[in-house]
Amino acid sequence: GSLRCEQCDKQLRDADAAQAHATRTGHTQFSESVEAIKPLTEEERTAQKARLQQMMQEKRAQRLEREKQEEIESEKVRRRSGRDVGDAKAKYDEQQRRLDAQQRRREAADAKRAKDDIMAKVAADKAARAAAKSAKAAETTTTATPASVGPRPEATSSAA
Repeated sequence: GSLRCEQCDKQLRDADAAQAHATRTGHTQFSESVEAIKPLTEEERTAQKARLQQMMQEKRAQRLEREKQEEIESEKVRRRSGRDVGDAKAKYDEQQRRLDAQQRRREAADAKRAKDDIMAKVAADKAARAAAKSAKAAETTTTATPASVGPRPEATSSAA
């Protein structure tokens, strides 16, 4: 006897053919059949072999085409991600340049403030020294003035 697939009514030659059919289709219900499958003639065998080879070539061509499309899509994704990485790097670099410029401006402003503070201190010290000098000069002038107001000793002795 032969076996028959209960799900698709296909006649199968033996248990090996049933197992192959189950693997290929996922069908699991088989029953014994009383109908005998006649053996293939040489012409039928040749035709079946040619048909199977044709199916294998078509499946191979489909697989190659699918792999080619997947490879193209993979390359597109790779390029897109590379471009995205490049864009992200450029954006990061630009942000870094801005931060560096801000830092340089802050440092320059800090340096200018420090210089201005130093210049103000120098000017204040200079003014303080000038004030102290003029105060000292005024003090020496004030102490010298009362002595010059009175008669000079040489003047009185020459007049006598």
